[in-house]
Amino acid sequence: MGKRRTRPQGQRKDRRGSILAKEPFFFCAEGQTEERYVRALLQYRYEDMFAPQPSGPRSRRPGRETSLVNLIDHARRAEKQWKRSERGQTIWIVCDADANEPHREALERWLNEEGDHRCAMQAVAIEAWLLQHCDGATRPFTAEEALRRLQKQWPGYAKGIEVPKWLIDHTDEACKRERDFLRGATNSGAWPVERSSQIPSLIAYLDELKGELDKRKRELQR
Repeated sequence: MGKRRTRPQGQRKDRRGSILAKEPFFFCAEGQTEERYVRALLQYRYEDMFAPQPSGPRSRRPGRETSLVNLIDHARRAEKQWKRSERGQTIWIVCDADANEPHREALERWLNEEGDHRCAMQAVAIEAWLLQHCDGATRPFTAEEALRRLQKQWPGYAKGIEVPKWLIDHTDEACKRERDFLRGATNSGAWPVERSSQIPSLIAYLDELKGELDKRKRELQR
């Protein structure tokens, strides 16, 4: 019996059956929860459009996090290893701000280096952002409070758990809650507003890129 042919990773098909390359999305995530959130976001909100390209330690266990300065080093190494076709791409850092205040200047330097460098920082913890997707969303002051309140809304949650589709389906509601909390305040600098998340800026970036890719696809199909 012959082997079943599989499509190489990083490829998708359009409605006509033509193979389209997935757009790579380069990022460095502080912990396993952040990485799994980004992967779920790409899978469920954008379907087969993006191919996640995480950089960082490969043997991370749930609850084991990497400091911001190490993420910056991983991002620099990743850029040096990019193929010629990948040069000029954007790379993101997704991280909590709480214990990383000593590395704030290092982040600002990296953002100003040559290349398209961006960050999505959480003022409290990734759990505070996940909580904004739930009906009983609140605005925690600490990482411990965020974890406790998220587990109340999402029974069975633990760090490093797979992020389900139902949560990603509430992304727009979470972004609206963030806008309402900020009340027009700018949250695009190196450091997030207190008790806020910068992940909506990452989502806005992906939404805009998706629009550009959809437009390019329609032009190719004419």
